[in-house]
Amino acid sequence: LKGAQNKSAKEQTIANASASSMPLSDTKVNNPADSLPLIEIGRFSWHDNKVTFTDKAVSPAESFDITDFGFELEYFALDFNHDALSPAKLRAWLQSPDLAEQVELSGSLSAKKSGMSLGLELTGKGLSTKKVSPYLRDFGIEAAINNGDFMAGLTSELDWSGGDLTCSVNIHDTALRDNDVNFAVLKSMDIEKFQIKDGNISIEKVAIDQPYLAVGREQTGNLNIAGIRILPVQASDTQTEPASDTKKTTQTTSGAGIKINDFGINNSRVLWTDNFVEPAVSQTLVTNVNLNNFTFGAESQPSTIKIDATIPGVIGKAELTGDVQLKTSEQTANLAIDVTGMRTENLVPYFTGGLK
Repeated sequence: LKGAQNKSAKEQTIANASASSMPLSDTKVNNPADSLPLIEIGRFSWHDNKVTFTDKAVSPAESFDITDFGFELEYFALDFNHDALSPAKLRAWLQSPDLAEQVELSGSLSAKKSGMSLGLELTGKGLSTKKVSPYLRDFGIEAAINNGDFMAGLTSELDWSGGDLTCSVNIHDTALRDNDVNFAVLKSMDIEKFQIKDGNISIEKVAIDQPYLAVGREQTGNLNIAGIRILPVQASDTQTEPASDTKKTTQTTSGAGIKINDFGINNSRVLWTDNFVEPAVSQTLVTNVNLNNFTFGAESQPSTIKIDATIPGVIGKAELTGDVQLKTSEQTANLAIDVTGMRTENLVPYFTGGLK
């Protein structure tokens, strides 16, 4: 037995010596990703959780309950070395009688060779902002949502097969409303081939389709944007220090560059409602935007821009065309505007002091 062991050890020494004497050109270097293990989770569930939050730092003290929240993951497989497996299913939820009747996130996740796919759907109903109002006021805003709901969808593709990370994102069917009144809506937004390379950002295409935003001025004069009320700025008792005579020099650096080959907004609508004037005004601004070869940075080139807008009953058509150049050192624009079909009857509430 002892002799056999010595022989085996001697043979192993010879084998090691032979391996070390092989020329480097014959040695195969494996991709580090090839050594990553396959990670699989059949089912993970975390549920029946409850939280009570009490804050005595505000006056009056606030307390709200999260009666149920949790997370589930099924059929999860993380493997970047083979073809895509069946997508994993994920779900997260939250219920709070003081904040939201139901908020739920559901979707799928799948890994593939040098990439990953993600699809998510987010919904919420029975939203109320009453309990969070004291916190929002500290930021100069207020949200008066009593029975709100929202929805949003997202799909994304990540790919690093070419050595650089490329991402494409689609956001769709997004809406925020309160008591069936739309505050903000977005049919879809596509971002194609988002890439960061050598500190520069490049995007092949951004397409925004049918966004909608409700903006208004209340009877108090406060501005309201998508249900968020902008509170008036309170006068401060603190005295501002006199401006210093020291002049600061601005240094221009090359910095990171941004490039978007194609940017477009289709059928954008902004509803303006003004209850501060008499009679009240309600108008809709409809716009379309096209921007080609947009660049920003030290080596920025001129970008062509075209914007057309209409305000039914006020402006038949307004068109802005030209080119812009946004360098880090200077910004230039060469623009032309053409407006036709102007009517001012619906703007009479804004003509004060005898103006007509």
